Amino acid sequence: MPPKRKQEKVPKAVVSAMTAKPFQERNSVEQMAVRYRMLKEFRAGHSAKKATENISDIFGENTINYQTCARWFQKFRAGKTNLVDGNSRVIAQSQAEANRHFRDWVREARALHNQVMKVYTANKK
Repeated sequence: MPPKRKQEKVPKAVVSAMTAKPFQERNSVEQMAVRYRMLKEFRAGHSAKKATENISDIFGENTINYQTCARWFQKFRAGKTNLVDGNSRVIAQSQAEANRHFRDWVREARALHNQVMKVYTANKK
C-alpha cells in the first residue's frame, strides 16, 4: 500500500470561489477540492487514470471515478480550467432572480412593519 500523501493547502482564491454564494448551491466544498486536485494532476502531466488513483489516495476510496476524471481532463485539454460545474450565465441568472426575490420580500416586510406600527401608534393614543 503506497504511503498517504500530505494534503496540500488550497489557495485563498480557490477557497473564496468555493464559498461564494452561487457556487454553494451547485458545487460543494469537497467537490471543489477534488476538482482543484484534478487540475493539479492534469498540469503535472498525469493521466486521468493516475489522477483518479492519486485522488483516491488523498481523499479516500470512491471519491471520484475514472469517467468523471476523464471528462474533466477533456475540459482541461480544451482550455476550460473553470472548476465550477455548470453554465455561468445560468448561475448568474439564478443568482439575479434570487436577489430580486429577496428585495421583494424585504419590501413586503417593510410594508408590513409600517402597517403594524400605524396600528400600534393609533391604539396607543
